[in-house]
Amino acid sequence: MARDTAGYRIVETWDTLGMRATASQDTIIEGAFVPDRQVIRVVKPGFAGADDFVLGLFGRFEPMIANIYIGLAERARDLAIERIKKKNSVAEMTRSMAYHPEVQHMIADIVIELEGMIAHADRIADDWTNGVDHGDMWAAKLVAAKYHCVEGAFRAVDLAMDVSGAAECSRATSSNGSTAMPAAAGSTRRMR
Repeated sequence: MARDTAGYRIVETWDTLGMRATASQDTIIEGAFVPDRQVIRVVKPGFAGADDFVLGLFGRFEPMIANIYIGLAERARDLAIERIKKKNSVAEMTRSMAYHPEVQHMIADIVIELEGMIAHADRIADDWTNGVDHGDMWAAKLVAAKYHCVEGAFRAVDLAMDVSGAAECSRATSSNGSTAMPAAAGSTRRMR
């Protein structure tokens, strides 16, 4: 439908810090008329209408988004490891916090989280690329891989923030001038 069609409008609702370039505004359709010549096909709502075209879009998009979140989690891990080597304890430990068993445990949790995320995303991308027949489960498998990576990235960033501490949230503490620690959108963890 043409953008100037009566009953069609876009509401700018996307105001997400750090993700402005991925804007996904709300499309509102209220009583808009679409002539038959402009209707490409009619499908059922939701994944019940996931025909080959819709599935093809998801087959490319979901693994790509999953890998963006894998990259965020890897960056959080790398920054946390870099920072804890220089971080000292208020308990006046003789070595850096990198030697503290609980810090090592938390870094191990990040690594384990990442291993599961990477394996899941790679498996689904490989299956899609190689034409593996998952039948009606394809939509669920694609969405599950992305969901796993998004949630895993939240956990990894939360752990990295716990290990690094709140001081690491400032640009001044970043070694390369970029924002110090990627923030997990929706993270509810309090910073120390």
